[in-house]
Amino acid sequence: MNTRYIKNTMWASALFIALTLVPSVWADTIAPGGSGAPDVISGGVGEAILATMDTASANITVLSDPSNPFCAGCLDFNFLVQNTSAETVTQIAGTSFAGFLTDVGVPGGFGGPGTFCEIGVVTFSGVSSVSRSADGSAVNFNFSGIPAGECSVPPIIQTNATSFTTGTLSLIGASGVIETIESFEPTASTSTPIPTPTPTSTPEPSSLLLLGSGLLGMVGLRWKQNV
Repeated sequence: MNTRYIKNTMWASALFIALTLVPSVWADTIAPGGSGAPDVISGGVGEAILATMDTASANITVLSDPSNPFCAGCLDFNFLVQNTSAETVTQIAGTSFAGFLTDVGVPGGFGGPGTFCEIGVVTFSGVSSVSRSADGSAVNFNFSGIPAGECSVPPIIQTNATSFTTGTLSLIGASGVIETIESFEPTASTSTPIPTPTPTSTPEPSSLLLLGSGLLGMVGLRWKQNV
């Protein structure tokens, strides 16, 4: 069985739970040239995972979010970075966000011990601030430092995009760019339309009663056969 696939699925599921259960705290949209503290971001019921990418250095997810502040179903880009280098990572930069509105932050519920770091260390390094380049293309997550062998809190970029394509994510340290990772980025193209999120249905009481009656009947039949 593919251990990496299982961990990736667990991380995506845990992120979904954290986004669903923790209330939102919205700050101002980060405009080109802006900076500030990261928001605490949450999503809602019906959030759909559209794509995931699992590399040695990151787990990257794109979600259609009904609670996105820009439009119901607009896209969230989530990044869990695993520092496999020998150098401390001080910044994560997502590119090609020019022309899009962004709200930038981290999910509530993360920041302490976790089990979704594939490189063995289960402590997350937090985001100290967020910023955006003057031309709006780069959205940056600034860290006090992600030491070698540790993972980051999963940063989130919420956008008004409804489609996405492949892009890049840069890991930056004191010496400059440490590594460039294949990632996802928003696009104005309609080549990857978002699906309509389908919330998980809750069984009605009558359905539960019917199921219970059927189970009781099966138990009774089995008991009769054994008498």
